[in-house]
Amino acid sequence: MKLKKIWETNIGSQIFDVKVGDFDGDGSSEIVVCTEDGRIVIVSIDGEIVHELFISENKPIWRLELYDITRDGKMEIISGGMDGLLNIFRWNNDTIELFWSQSFQNSVSGLFFDDINDDSKTELVAYSLDKSLRVLNPLNGELMWGQLFEDGVGVVKAYDCDGDGDIEVIGGGNDGTLRVFNGKDGELKWFKKFTNNIRCLSCFQDKKIVICGGDDKEIYFLNGINGGFIKSIAMDEFVWEIVLYTIESKRENVLVYSYSFDYLNNDADIRDLKFKSKLISFNSDLEINWEIEGFNIEDLKISFPYIIAGTTKGNMLFINESTGNIIDRDNCGSTINNVEIRSQNVYCVTKKGKVICFNLNRD
Repeated sequence: MKLKKIWETNIGSQIFDVKVGDFDGDGSSEIVVCTEDGRIVIVSIDGEIVHELFISENKPIWRLELYDITRDGKMEIISGGMDGLLNIFRWNNDTIELFWSQSFQNSVSGLFFDDINDDSKTELVAYSLDKSLRVLNPLNGELMWGQLFEDGVGVVKAYDCDGDGDIEVIGGGNDGTLRVFNGKDGELKWFKKFTNNIRCLSCFQDKKIVICGGDDKEIYFLNGINGGFIKSIAMDEFVWEIVLYTIESKRENVLVYSYSFDYLNNDADIRDLKFKSKLISFNSDLEINWEIEGFNIEDLKISFPYIIAGTTKGNMLFINESTGNIIDRDNCGSTINNVEIRSQNVYCVTKKGKVICFNLNRD
């Protein structure tokens, strides 16, 4: 597999997230990004800036999702950032309008869509540093149920972690707790207390095993039914993200990567730093398939049989999923904050404000 850069566009401010979808319903996808200076920018599939929304001056927008809430063939833009506003925008009569908005008391940490209560309708799950986890009706923002943590909520996922046929909403907090709620009504099913905040989590649903990790530099494997401890693995750095995926044989794997902040207080050129961060592949028997060290990964996506990862040093890595071997790489000139894949194209966004499109040549 080889990389081929197709185009790059300078947005003029650090970009934190990128999503790709048909926002205006014209049958062609757009690239939507959010910035450090409070904008949402819509870029054509050819790399031209076509729309800008000035949302929150000099307050970063961290998170984006695209979802067809109204089922009209056009995808709404859902954004959340430092100002605590959860905004939903839609395309209507050739203009971008605010569909609805909801305010949190602190920065929005994340958001996603899923049917968590088995009603054949999709709910919007959002969570914040204001200690709240909210399940919302995406059509109007109505609260369906909510929960409070003792500190900010850093990560939330939805899985059937105990095998009862119902979805559980699992939240990791800055208070060091992992909390598992019934997706239908928000009732607490079990929780686990750790010594530091939880940054990431996932679940082997077939094996009923929850995986989580955070700032105590341990990967934990827990019984999904009751939170019982199975085992842990010590890491040299913060456990940053856990990505679940299913390989072609239908067997579940996870990728776990750790993260170092050494570069923040180091006067050396970041290109000369040697990171101890790791990327580890586990199978559902909790065995390590492979691991690689030395790359501080900011974000990765799976395009089977490849892993596409963006790093703090600005490297775009293309990795063989089954072996962990790096097949090809390119450098984007600054930290790659996020990566998105659509069809044969890979889109990455950088600290220096660039959107870069690569073609994924599989020959």
